[in-house]
Amino acid sequence: MPNQNDKTDCSILISSCDLYADLWTPYFKQFWKNWPDCPYPVYLSANLKTFDDPRVTTLKAGAESNWTNQVRQHLELLETPYVLMSLEDFFLRRPVPTAKVQECLRILTELGGHTLRLVCRPGPNQPVPGHPSIGSIECGAPYRVSTQAAVWNRQSLLRLMRSDESIWEFEIKGSERSRAFETGFYGVRRDVLPYRHHVIERGKWFPWEARTFGRFDIGCDFDARPIMTTREAARWCASMSRATVLNAIPWRLRLRLVAAVKSIMR
Repeated sequence: MPNQNDKTDCSILISSCDLYADLWTPYFKQFWKNWPDCPYPVYLSANLKTFDDPRVTTLKAGAESNWTNQVRQHLELLETPYVLMSLEDFFLRRPVPTAKVQECLRILTELGGHTLRLVCRPGPNQPVPGHPSIGSIECGAPYRVSTQAAVWNRQSLLRLMRSDESIWEFEIKGSERSRAFETGFYGVRRDVLPYRHHVIERGKWFPWEARTFGRFDIGCDFDARPIMTTREAARWCASMSRATVLNAIPWRLRLRLVAAVKSIMR
């Protein structure tokens, strides 16, 4: 049974925009199928369009708002001290363990932290005494700030944001800005939200995700956006394979290697 206090402690904000409105129906069908007992109020960040579902409150930012401006505007409308933020192309694939999500919120509150990432991308790199299910993300670590699904202290997230940044700039520059906070960034050691990875890359469906979710009859509109070509998908897989190899190297050594390569190539 969900804790009734959760509704006053945390909200869910699904970050999106009208250009991705074709994903809202399949996203939320997967959401409610896999998280029917979600204890938190759910909000959708949009521009001008409204998603017609009484369980979801659409927040509108206007036509010209970019990513950080829109998210900041909507974060300021929320009243809960914590927010679970995720993106509209992270389709849930299996039932959500509500108790584990609630435990993550409790741990973050207990530690007085800024964020607790709910997936291991990237994972934490230091232990947290007394909490074996999570780890800390060191100051200076790449993607210490990430738009992978996470529970955030809402005010901390607002402090890390700047006007007119894209979602990619926020991750890179926000990670740099997070150096102002020596501690308080955490991540789970095993995924809590079961979405694995995104279904859209640069506006196109991954072909394997189009096949998977197309079979589910959840409202995927494949006329609204293209599916990657075989060549595009192969190129993406190759880049992810390289990233996997690099990410296996401890981050401090990895940064030194990257800096050395850049120096040689000048």
